[in-house]
Amino acid sequence: MFLTILILVIFYSPHQGQEKVDSLKTLIYQCINDSVKANLYNTLSYTFYRINQDSSLYYANKALDIANKKTIITEKANAYYNIGRSYFYMHHYNLALQYMESALNIYRKAGSVFGEALMLNSLGIVYRNMNKADESITYMTEAYQLFKKINNKHYQAITLGNLGRDYLSKKEYDKAQEYLEQSIKIEGASDNPILLMQYYISMGDIYLENRKDYKKAIDFYRKGIVYAEKANSLLNLSEALGKIGCACIKTGEYDTALYYIEQSINFYDRVKSKTILKNGYQQYIEYYKQLGDYKKAFEYSVLLRALEDSIFTKQANTKMAEFEVMYKTLKQEETIKHLNDQKQIQQLRMIILLVIVLLVIFIIIFVIKYYREKIIISNREKKELQDILELRDKELASTALNFAQNNDLLAKTTKKLIRSQQMLSENEQQEIQSIINELRARVSLDSFREFELRFLKVHNDFYSKLRADFPKLSPNDLKMCALLRLNLSSKDIANILHMSSASVNVTRSRIRKKMGLSKQVNLVSFLMEY
Repeated sequence: MFLTILILVIFYSPHQGQEKVDSLKTLIYQCINDSVKANLYNTLSYTFYRINQDSSLYYANKALDIANKKTIITEKANAYYNIGRSYFYMHHYNLALQYMESALNIYRKAGSVFGEALMLNSLGIVYRNMNKADESITYMTEAYQLFKKINNKHYQAITLGNLGRDYLSKKEYDKAQEYLEQSIKIEGASDNPILLMQYYISMGDIYLENRKDYKKAIDFYRKGIVYAEKANSLLNLSEALGKIGCACIKTGEYDTALYYIEQSINFYDRVKSKTILKNGYQQYIEYYKQLGDYKKAFEYSVLLRALEDSIFTKQANTKMAEFEVMYKTLKQEETIKHLNDQKQIQQLRMIILLVIVLLVIFIIIFVIKYYREKIIISNREKKELQDILELRDKELASTALNFAQNNDLLAKTTKKLIRSQQMLSENEQQEIQSIINELRARVSLDSFREFELRFLKVHNDFYSKLRADFPKLSPNDLKMCALLRLNLSSKDIANILHMSSASVNVTRSRIRKKMGLSKQVNLVSFLMEY
């Protein structure tokens, strides 16, 4: 293991790249020592496990072939570890566990405390990604004790940080904070940007989810962003930006929240991680719910469900791929050769085929059930949103009718005052005229302005959509459209807008003409689609 790391440091760095990879390949072709050759193959596998898992697997299996033939124990363990890491980054977690446990057993038999501790730490990470925090804690605790035993400060800090994140996933926030704070107090931790990035983001989660101190959570996330940039960890950078958006929603800073959510989801084009899209859609839903824009919230919930469906399909395909790889692995390790005769081989094939058929049937049944439940949930949510919108429209219509009644009353009162005006003195007539003017102004401006504000809270994009589709519509046309959308009568609209019923009908005709609607199209029904 130490020889592998030494060769990696010498021959491969971000500044050297492909040229040094080619140098490693040249060394392999020139090498006659099997142990060194296996080590070089493992080093090549290590260089590729994050960026190209197929290449990593290829070179690790090359190392494994040599190690098995020549009984090179350490390189066999290294090969298993590299294969396990490659499958981990391919999200084949069961396969990753299988190979890492094999590596763990070899390191234990060889008496390599560092190798054993490293495998325990890696197994814990795999279990955490499988949402098995308790198993992860068990492995991480044992790994920490071993790293402490050999006084490896670097990995002590890493395992303490991992334990903190394990307890955070269990929502045991005090324990999580205790381990996280211990991790950055270890000697040398301040020089590790990845460790500091994970610390600040995890601390932000604690203050966001548990402490409800959103300002402090934002401070932690911003520090996490600094170290995520240093570590060039785009996925964590996106995560921290999105969580700042969530915290800003809690504090009511909606414009700032939207900015950070958009910045977070923009990383999808660079990382192509569906986790970014999933988190982004969830944050958009919460954002629009807080604004009361249930239509937008519903649109993003539809996108989220479609994404979850695609993730589920991918997971099902991954399970099938794992089964296929496990079968190939059995063949590769010559397990099948231990069978006594061709009949046993045929029986095994039949069993494998039967398992595959049963697995396919199970997946089909599960998918059908899953989609049925999704459709039921989708219909229920859609109906709830429609009911909310209908209730809001009824409230708006009721408000509009109240305005109409008030305007009608004010108009009648004004007429009575005009009739009474003629019988009064000149000074009294002027005072009455002042009252009449004030009433007319209130009728023509205040009533509709208040209604319009309420209307746009429910249908905030109604005007913008109409302007986009029909730019010839005037501001008065848009007001008329808003009242028509609530299916109010011409008389009520006339009272609200302080105009005659005949003028309302003329305006309706003018709007139809500007929209280019045929006689067969009902104007009110048409506007309800916006």
